[in-house]
Amino acid sequence: MDNTYECDLDLDDPGQAHEITINFPIYTGVCKLYIGLKKGCVLKAAADYRIEKPIVYYGSSVTQGSCASRPGNAYPTIISRRLDCNFVNLGFSGRAWGEPEIAQYISGLEMSAFVFDYDHNADTPKELLDTHEPMFQAIRKANPSLPILLLSRVYNRRDKEIEERRDIIRQTYQNAYNAGDRHVYFIDGGDLFAEENRNDAMTDPAHPNDCGYVMMANVIGNTLKKMLSLP
Repeated sequence: MDNTYECDLDLDDPGQAHEITINFPIYTGVCKLYIGLKKGCVLKAAADYRIEKPIVYYGSSVTQGSCASRPGNAYPTIISRRLDCNFVNLGFSGRAWGEPEIAQYISGLEMSAFVFDYDHNADTPKELLDTHEPMFQAIRKANPSLPILLLSRVYNRRDKEIEERRDIIRQTYQNAYNAGDRHVYFIDGGDLFAEENRNDAMTDPAHPNDCGYVMMANVIGNTLKKMLSLP
């Protein structure tokens, strides 16, 4: 099976420098990458991000970018373009379970902020309860002043279990805040989409489409601006 992809980019203003971003596939591995240039062209390193220390995202297939029409439409990627910030996307389709090993790994990363979004992958509210606050506490212990954003799941219908999960995540936030933590933030997944646009924003009951990812990037991006004290 031929899984190759080729793109020709013909720029209208020869002699000018251009910054080109190549987004790799969300689900397909990349074995080889070739970049060809016309004679006389040069390849240089891109400029640094305004925020070079990355925002780290951990979560489910929603975080990974599942159901976006192209990799550049996942909400962490949209936020990266808007805020000019580096990022690391640790979104795992069906495999983000808040394990102690991943908490330990994330705790050791250099990051400017952490976005914590794996509600969808905890099989039951009990599993979420058993793992969510311990993972938060492990990362907080290693990074006392790191801005951390907690998210509950996006949805196009509200039910008792969704509310129970949201309350578990909100309790992690409330416990930290009550203990004096002023670097922790919480967003109810129900606030990521306007009520009248909720069905338009979803591909299925779990995954946003491109419209939904833009809405997520609007709300989460504005919160990150506040967290990072950006104008």
